[in-house]
Amino acid sequence: MPVHKLLLDIPTRIETDRLVLRCYQPGDGPWYYAMSQRNRAHLERYESDNVVMTLTSEEEAEITVRDFAVGWAARSYFFLGAFSRETDAFVAQIYFEHLKAHRVRLECDEANVRSHRVAERCGMVKEGHLREDKKNPDGTLSGTLHYGLLRSEFAAVE
Repeated sequence: MPVHKLLLDIPTRIETDRLVLRCYQPGDGPWYYAMSQRNRAHLERYESDNVVMTLTSEEEAEITVRDFAVGWAARSYFFLGAFSRETDAFVAQIYFEHLKAHRVRLECDEANVRSHRVAERCGMVKEGHLREDKKNPDGTLSGTLHYGLLRSEFAAVE
């Protein structure tokens, strides 16, 4: 019988040599909003549907990070902030919906070379390339790359 999702013990903080990954918490709104404003131009091109594109105030950002915390507690979805261990600077957002997944996926804009490299360093396999599937704010067209990693592949690199 599977374990009920609310009984899963999931760490709220994970540390690596270079990063600290942690779930969001009350009080993260101000820096989250500032980060959203700094990254707006980049995300507009690569992730126009990212939640940070809708934020217009620190209060909205605080509501968003508290919603992330509620989703974590309910085991409905999981958002983690990734921070540099050395500087404590925010470097990335990681999110996933289900634990013990058979397959993990990553989608990124074909021009976002940094995202390609992250996927490849994680051992993900490029599974597809949708050419010119979205219109950018400047009117140009770009494609989306799809990467995947199966549980058996992940277990092989552990």
